[in-house]
Amino acid sequence: MTQFESPPPAPSWPFPVLPPEQWTAEHRIEIEFLEAAYQAGYAPRANGMEVSAGGWDGLSVLLLNRGRERGKRRWEVILNTADRCALRCWANDFAAVGAAALAWLGGESVEAALAALGGHIIRGPSVWPDEVPAVAG
Repeated sequence: MTQFESPPPAPSWPFPVLPPEQWTAEHRIEIEFLEAAYQAGYAPRANGMEVSAGGWDGLSVLLLNRGRERGKRRWEVILNTADRCALRCWANDFAAVGAAALAWLGGESVEAALAALGGHIIRGPSVWPDEVPAVAG
């Protein structure tokens, strides 16, 4: 975007979103992910227990709220190609989950998505071998 271009208008979400004055820090991180996905051209959706987004290239993400443990929400992260699941794991930090999802949607590898999740993976991951880049050796 150049200095003369305006950013896209804020979306009018087709699902319920609390007014900004009612957002918690957790809500703000989730909304920031939705806005970033929207501005990048993906089709983000949310419905209370799940957040998803997809691009025209067939890559998609599904982020399922799996409740709380020790006060932190747990998210099941599912990264898909057009015809199969490439990665599935659970993580406990939505900022990391959102970063991994945006990396995947942006064409990064499963390895890059795992790196974005960092130490926040609490279950898994399950990775399908032909989706992980071969290590030179």
